[in-house]
Amino acid sequence: MIEGRIPYELGGEGSFLIGAGGANCHLDFPLKEGASILETDAPQRATVFGGALDMTGEPDLSGRVVLVVEDEYYIATDASRALQGAGAEVFGPFPSEEAARAEIAVRRSDAAVLDINLGSGPLFKLADMLSDLGVAFVFITGYDQEIVPERFSHIERLQKPVQLRQIVGAIAKVLPERE
Repeated sequence: MIEGRIPYELGGEGSFLIGAGGANCHLDFPLKEGASILETDAPQRATVFGGALDMTGEPDLSGRVVLVVEDEYYIATDASRALQGAGAEVFGPFPSEEAARAEIAVRRSDAAVLDINLGSGPLFKLADMLSDLGVAFVFITGYDQEIVPERFSHIERLQKPVQLRQIVGAIAKVLPERE
């Protein structure tokens, strides 16, 4: 959490060292007005075997590249590990639209998991960009369906808290047929 979540979600730095003299923790991040990002109603963590999430019985995503754009650290890392557990190569995760857009310009993915709210409210520019590139995607969000513009009403919307198997299954459904 200190070395992963602090930089990912807060744009800061975190370090934790344990030595002979005890433990030393350093946190450095900008303070911003707003609700706490530490409150969550996320589902229970998935089972982990040797660093990989158990995706036995889920679709085979081998050879597929999946982009993950999600600003909540645990959802982003768990979704990435679930997709990897199903065989996918994960591109990201990215905590912001800006970070994802920069990378999409130089690397192509087969599909994407896209959070609608990346910290500043609902945004759909990245969804428009992926559509223009012909990249299939699914939304993951805490928002109701009404927030989704009509042009994206056909896109599957996974409601948070979401089970990781739902993410893998949804991505498998939107992937184009293998040639």
